[in-house]
Amino acid sequence: MPAAVEESGGEPVRFFVLGPIQLRVSGAPSPTAPTLRVLLGCLLARPDAPVPFDELIDALWGDKPVRNARQRLHVHVHRLRRLLGDPARIACEHATYRLRLQPGELDAETFESLLDEAGASARAGDDERAAATIREALELWEGPAYAGLDHVELLRAEADRLTERRLVAFEDLCAAELAAGRGSAMIAELRDLAAQHPLRERLQEQLMIALYRAGQQASALEVYRRTRTALVDELGVEPGPRLAELHAAVLAADPALAPTPERTRDRVDPHPGNRTTAPAQLPAAIADFTGRDKQLALIQDLAAHDAGPAGTDAGVTPVLAISGPAGIGKTALAICAAHRLRGAYPDGQLYVDLRGAEAVALDAGDVLAGFLRALGTAAEAIPDRTEERATLFRSLLADSRILVLLDNANSEEQVRRLIPAARGCLVLITSRTPLGGLEGSRLIDLERFDQEQALELLARVAGRERVAAEPRAAAGIVELCGLLPLAVRIAAARLAIRPDWALGQLESRLADECRRLDELRLGDLAVRASLASSMQDLRPAARKAFRRLGLLDTPQVPAWLAASVLDQATRDSEHILDQLVDAQLLELVQADGPPRYRLHDLVRLYAGERAQDEEPHSAGVLERASSAALARTIAAIRGLEFGPSRPAALDDHGKLLPPADPLGWLETERTVLVSIVRQAADAGLADAACALASTLTPFLDTRAQYDDWRRTHEAALAAARRLGDDRGIGWMSVKLAELARIHDDFAGSLELLDQASSAFLAAPDGVGEAEVRLQTGMTYRALGRPHCALSSFDEAQLRYGELGDDHGVALARLNVGAAYLDLRRQGDARAHLTSALTAFRAHADRRNLALALRWIGVCDRYDGRYVDAETRLIESRATFEALGDTHNAAFVLGDLGRLCLALGRCVDARKLFEDSLAGFRTYRDRHGEARALHDIGIVQQRRARHHLAARYLRDAVRIWRELGVRLWHERSLRSLRVSLLATGDTTGARTAAESADSLAREVGEQRSFIPL
Repeated sequence: MPAAVEESGGEPVRFFVLGPIQLRVSGAPSPTAPTLRVLLGCLLARPDAPVPFDELIDALWGDKPVRNARQRLHVHVHRLRRLLGDPARIACEHATYRLRLQPGELDAETFESLLDEAGASARAGDDERAAATIREALELWEGPAYAGLDHVELLRAEADRLTERRLVAFEDLCAAELAAGRGSAMIAELRDLAAQHPLRERLQEQLMIALYRAGQQASALEVYRRTRTALVDELGVEPGPRLAELHAAVLAADPALAPTPERTRDRVDPHPGNRTTAPAQLPAAIADFTGRDKQLALIQDLAAHDAGPAGTDAGVTPVLAISGPAGIGKTALAICAAHRLRGAYPDGQLYVDLRGAEAVALDAGDVLAGFLRALGTAAEAIPDRTEERATLFRSLLADSRILVLLDNANSEEQVRRLIPAARGCLVLITSRTPLGGLEGSRLIDLERFDQEQALELLARVAGRERVAAEPRAAAGIVELCGLLPLAVRIAAARLAIRPDWALGQLESRLADECRRLDELRLGDLAVRASLASSMQDLRPAARKAFRRLGLLDTPQVPAWLAASVLDQATRDSEHILDQLVDAQLLELVQADGPPRYRLHDLVRLYAGERAQDEEPHSAGVLERASSAALARTIAAIRGLEFGPSRPAALDDHGKLLPPADPLGWLETERTVLVSIVRQAADAGLADAACALASTLTPFLDTRAQYDDWRRTHEAALAAARRLGDDRGIGWMSVKLAELARIHDDFAGSLELLDQASSAFLAAPDGVGEAEVRLQTGMTYRALGRPHCALSSFDEAQLRYGELGDDHGVALARLNVGAAYLDLRRQGDARAHLTSALTAFRAHADRRNLALALRWIGVCDRYDGRYVDAETRLIESRATFEALGDTHNAAFVLGDLGRLCLALGRCVDARKLFEDSLAGFRTYRDRHGEARALHDIGIVQQRRARHHLAARYLRDAVRIWRELGVRLWHERSLRSLRVSLLATGDTTGARTAAESADSLAREVGEQRSFIPL
């Protein structure tokens, strides 16, 4: 926990229960362990009300008997008080705890206050304000109430109550929107909730009305059929009278179901002598248009609402501005919407391509001249000045109902004179840049297709049977197209004109990044050309930024990374990147806090092409990115208090202060950092790749991100081998040996350590050589060879001492202590472990400190000091959990289980071993899994449940045999023999005994020790 949070007295605090439980102090999330989240949730479920100790204990531990439950409860409350920064926040009175809240601190209270406010507005007749307030309340939800804690009885009732209020609020919102004639915009949300609550008749009624008014009578009837079936099947009842009456009304197309009709008026042609037919300039409708149902419904709803007469100024023309990056389908959506709406604008439809993405865009004066001619104005009557043309244009349309489609606009200035001043008209605009400065406009920002939409477009154009025959290849094609509608359309069209092509053939061609943009070209359609047009108006600095970002193959681009590759201060780089965001070449994916950006895959490929052709210093871009990533990662690891970096030389790289939330920063940036390692390795920057991979190791270990560990280190190792970098080979081999040991590949671990030793002989590195000895000892310990381990640890300690590396000496002593524990030499073990513990405190190494506490706790158990053992083990487990290291926490659970077993608390021991087993299985730690299975088998023996014991012990024996861990294999076999004899299986018992004796002869003197 950061010190700033611990000492945050007086800082603003917010609590969130409408989703996962969160505590935020001064706007920053405060990390809370699972037990603290349950405790906080129980107190928040009864804000400012006393919650009895017994209820809290039951919520925290359920029916599991827990020793000193009240004392443990007080400890957890103490920790929660520290997080809150104000002990007075949680009051203790008469065996209860009460959490005091200030107004506005709890999102659930804010939610209910807003609903009360909405109810008051509705009673006052202000339906618009009521609907807006309900929306504001619903936006507070980020998931199910008290998410993840539905097993806690105390919270379940409160969560159900809040969920019911949320549903009722949504129904009230739908009722208001339907009354206002905006039901089509609610269809998508209504469908989802109606499917989740098939027996909730009010939701089904609202969905039926919305569908009917949207012209989907058949769908509305299907909703009734499905609801009736559910009610009959589930409850044995028919639909209520309201739903039945609605069904009859839909069948009869009852006019009463229609929304309040708009006021009709006579349409007057202002120049009947000049125009015999209305202009109809819309491009042809797109037959295979797909994927934008929600946006189409929104446009139709906004057009219908804004064109109405009530409550608005007669001179305001509704304007809908559709924006999005190149190839996203803005024009297709606008044309489709215009064709659907043309019946409402019988006086005509005007269209123009403003060429805003080209080098020379159309002038507003020229566009107005064309519009005036289309409206019947003689050429000689068209004024010369643009302002006069705009005035005449507005006059001609003053009493008309005309739709104007302005395609490919580049600015508000370009379109402002082209907008009529008539309420009866409608203007649709498309642009790559959001036209936020256009007064009174409604903005619609298009995003990429989802996979379902992209596959639908592919099927419509290329053929449904072909797509259905090769579903994997079809999915691969749309993913390689980046779900960009233009790219998907081109790919589909190429398939359509080549009926002999298999989809897999096109997928293979697109998979080659070097030729993907070449493949996405057909006739006058080309992704590359579309992207090139977006760069026309960029300033030189933004062009350079675009090119350099194209050299980064990372899933996102955080602000610090962008600043490093642009070689700019963060604030200056953000100003430049804003230009790329405005041009829709860069996506802003996070604006709250430090900004984060993303390049669409196809945009990145195009930017990379431009960099290769135009960027003279492209090689330095990745070097700067790697250096910035390394400096910030070192700072974050330092902030986690994991002790000095390994190799130690990394500590001298950069002096950045740790982020406020180091673990959160590393979690957020993990995929970016992993990508940089891979890319640096591919580019031959072996030093950078090895350094960043090494620095990431303790974090990846803590979070059990073993796939990332393997990928980064294997990539860096390959790069080091290509360049003959022996030091890099040595360190990457050491780290991969550690990973192999974690995955119980002991032979592989020792082989990698031999390779590392050879590499460090070629390129002497004292710390590296000491690390090889340390890791070798750890592998010998895991193999059950403590004497060999001690020899290696002693060598490591000697080498660290010669280097003056106090932290390395402490690591060696820690492991020497563990090996002595294996041999049951508690006195020697305690001396080494205590010395290591003191050193880890001095070096602010919390992770190894927790490990030392764990092993001292085991030492206490061996010596019969059970109270001390429990204290130390609980502290060790809490530290590991605070660090997010639940893997090591699983080991401590096993230690606590063995402590309970020593105290005769078999039920507690079994539960702890089962939790430990679950943890090991989560992390695919088969050695830990086998030990937990063995321990559960021993518990079942103690309880005389020998059939169960034999089952667990057989599983343990199987894993030990597969791992080649002979010592534990023998021990589990001997325990299995006891249970088999007790069940009368003498043949099985004899076989187990013979196998154990055979192993004992192989193990020899190692049998004299009892491992942890």
